[in-house]
Amino acid sequence: MPDIDLGHTLGPLHHPGLSKERIAAYLQAAQFTGSFFYDLTFARSVGYRGIIVPGPLLAALVEQFLRRELPGWEMERVSTTLRVPTVTGDPLLFHGAVTERHETPRGSRIVCDVVIGHRDADNALTATATLRRAR
Repeated sequence: MPDIDLGHTLGPLHHPGLSKERIAAYLQAAQFTGSFFYDLTFARSVGYRGIIVPGPLLAALVEQFLRRELPGWEMERVSTTLRVPTVTGDPLLFHGAVTERHETPRGSRIVCDVVIGHRDADNALTATATLRRAR
């Protein structure tokens, strides 16, 4: 398994965006509510340009991206900041970098910054994740 150094880049990964059907399946599985997540008329009536992608679903996509980019590393934690709404069909661009690296007696630990951008914002979501790899 190759070593990961400070400054190692992640991505870019282009994602076609999420459909309202995928969001509906997520909402049902998560027992999540909120009309702007499934009702276009309601979402527009409160000022959104379309059906909103739930933040936890975007966070799950960040985790998938990190697992793809950093095989063999285990997620310890991830925190996200939603900067602007992501709407169904928005093409997504994932990218990031390793911003910290620490060696401990129990193994290596890295911190990564990840950004999801789309047509309305370069930084629609920002995330910081800590991952570890045991010796």
